[in-house]
Amino acid sequence: MGQGKKKTSNVKLAITLLFSLICSTSAIQCKSRTATIEEYVSMVFSELENEFLEFEAQTGKTREELIELAGPVWKGANDFEWERGIGSYETNGEHFPYMVCHHGPGLSGIKRKKALLASLDESISTSTSDIVDNVSVDIVANTEEMFCGIMRMPANVACNMGDEDGNIIVQPMIMSMKLAANALTAIVDRFDELAYEDSEGDPVAIFTLCPGTSAEQTLSERNVTVDQADGDITLPAVEWLFGSRSPDHTCGKDSDANFTTSVSQGLFWTGAQDEIANQISITRTVAFWGNIFRNTIETCECDDFFRESLRVTLEHGDQDVPNDPDVLRILFNRTDTSEADKNCTLALMAAGALRPETCFVEVEQVVTTSNNIAQTITQSASSRQTPIFDAGITGIDQIVAISDTGIDMNNCYFNQPSNPTSVRVCDV
Repeated sequence: MGQGKKKTSNVKLAITLLFSLICSTSAIQCKSRTATIEEYVSMVFSELENEFLEFEAQTGKTREELIELAGPVWKGANDFEWERGIGSYETNGEHFPYMVCHHGPGLSGIKRKKALLASLDESISTSTSDIVDNVSVDIVANTEEMFCGIMRMPANVACNMGDEDGNIIVQPMIMSMKLAANALTAIVDRFDELAYEDSEGDPVAIFTLCPGTSAEQTLSERNVTVDQADGDITLPAVEWLFGSRSPDHTCGKDSDANFTTSVSQGLFWTGAQDEIANQISITRTVAFWGNIFRNTIETCECDDFFRESLRVTLEHGDQDVPNDPDVLRILFNRTDTSEADKNCTLALMAAGALRPETCFVEVEQVVTTSNNIAQTITQSASSRQTPIFDAGITGIDQIVAISDTGIDMNNCYFNQPSNPTSVRVCDV
């Protein structure tokens, strides 16, 4: 018990020190506010909960207490992402994705969406950005109280969105927001599964590009064309995800100990100032990602795995469906994979989520039938007994019809003149 209390105290002290530094140095002042962590987790189920709400998961704290504790960490991550987006636009002209929401009572979803688009138009009209067009909205939440969508645009345009009533929220899409819930655990579990021996059982990561993002335009920056033989774009796509090493970088014993990539620099936990990051080195998230990057993409340990065990292909969105996105599918060959290969995979997932062109990263699920289990559960609520089958009722030579609400009760098959509200059973 004593050790647990000491650990809790250290975590509180570390977070206090961290954000006394971050909050005092942040210069980003936007017209609208970001979402609170409680607002976000109430709308979207993602990896964010695992990243921000597990600092003291073993201390018996309530969810409300964990949310309160994570509040300053959440603010620091948002400030870091705003600065990253603004710096990337000023340096490279990159557009970043943002979750934009309109909340408050009394409006329909379509009116909230129109209010967001009007705010976007106003921000664009006063922006110093050179080119802002084709900004699309991909809806992620639409309730009585709030409408939310994803927009990819220059950070200064996003920062200038807002309204006088304070109904508009603009939330930077930090890495864990893009990762599907438990995606990191799922990809590792798929490597460990032994039940699937054919190629369909190999893990597949799906990188969904943001609305309005063209895969051809994105990949052309690496001289990648999508009509290559058999559609394989693995090596250029991996280079795009991670960013190039400097020409003088060496691997092995003589490798540059200070070498970092755009991935480690772009993640809050590993990209903040050294004196800040060190204050929270005792937390699991910082230690986890620091170790992953240090042993994978900041060395050459993953090169052979990426070259020999990955296959990246591109799937275009349907042009007839508004905002249907392009998708990168990454198939991992798990034959003879090691723990180091799993770490390389986690680094690749993070790299994909940190790209400003990417909006969602998930692990493709293996779908299997469970009729052998369902037939017992539905009959007896157990996994062994089948009383209906035992009574000779097996469904052989029987026809069953199932109807949902909204059926036409005047149809002859559902109406009898003598009893209009009854349901009619017909022989076919």
